[in-house]
Amino acid sequence: MNKITVAYAPDVNMLPLTLVSMASVLQNAKKTDEVEFVIMYSPANLPEKYLHTFGNLQGIKNYSLNMVKIDQSIFDGFPCPNWVTVEAWYRCLLADLLPDNEKVLYLDCDTIVRSSLSDLFKTDLETNLVGVIEDVSKSKDNSERIALNDNFYFNSGVLLINLKAWRKADFFN
Repeated sequence: MNKITVAYAPDVNMLPLTLVSMASVLQNAKKTDEVEFVIMYSPANLPEKYLHTFGNLQGIKNYSLNMVKIDQSIFDGFPCPNWVTVEAWYRCLLADLLPDNEKVLYLDCDTIVRSSLSDLFKTDLETNLVGVIEDVSKSKDNSERIALNDNFYFNSGVLLINLKAWRKADFFN
């Protein structure tokens, strides 16, 4: 079995897209892939009456579901420019939320998966905190827009996170 843990942080507006993304993970999973979804949510932005919908995809492939309620007041004062919601910050808690996991794949709710995630999830991150890919089509423009010195821009909507390294670095703090 290949255990693959995928984390999302939806609000009510992103609920349908999250379900489509989850379905794409399941539809493209190998028979040997054991998928666990971690849904980080705040009742303020994703009312609990909607939480049952995350369990409605078992007909595609069996999966486990870990619903994690977040106290979003932890993020009071964190910057949320017009393209970022408070949920974007939830991923910073993953090392603490998943103490038994060494790795997690964080996906933005609007991400479509087109093949099994098992090879990606097997990537050895060594001591690197996170695995990312440069967004080469937008790297220069976005680097200039947010004043990066090295012109390296990556889409933070797909992050292979080394939770062991995050714990060692005390990443959230």
